[in-house]
Amino acid sequence: MEISRVGTGVRIKGKNSQVVADSLEAFPKVGDFAVPGPGEYEIGGVTVVTKVVPIRFCHLVIDGINVCLLDEPERKLTNAEVELIGDVDILVLKTDGTAEIISEVSPRIVIPLGDRTKLVKEMGGETPAPQNKLAISKDKLPETTNLVILE
Repeated sequence: MEISRVGTGVRIKGKNSQVVADSLEAFPKVGDFAVPGPGEYEIGGVTVVTKVVPIRFCHLVIDGINVCLLDEPERKLTNAEVELIGDVDILVLKTDGTAEIISEVSPRIVIPLGDRTKLVKEMGGETPAPQNKLAISKDKLPETTNLVILE
């Protein structure tokens, strides 16, 4: 799988499908199919679960990797929301992101799309070098949470 920036969102290319999620749009596009709203879909080998409860998120399973596209809530996630989000290998935060949200969701990779200054500071590390794309497979996921910056 490859993840790259496209406009204000991301493009996720799997072996057999492509997902484009613009951070300004409500729901992603899988191939030529624009996800119309909350629900569960199976499109071209990609499982898509979108919910608005009151946070908006989209959980994708593509090439066996769990990807969550999350609009950052302005508060701590509830236990019920964390449970709804489920297992997350890669968390794409459509806004700035906070370390608290990351610790609640426990992803292996975090990709912030907004200003990451606050997030990097909260995580206590240095800003990683930006990459054009992230190429990853299920067996290459890191054991601990890594921050990835996409150009």
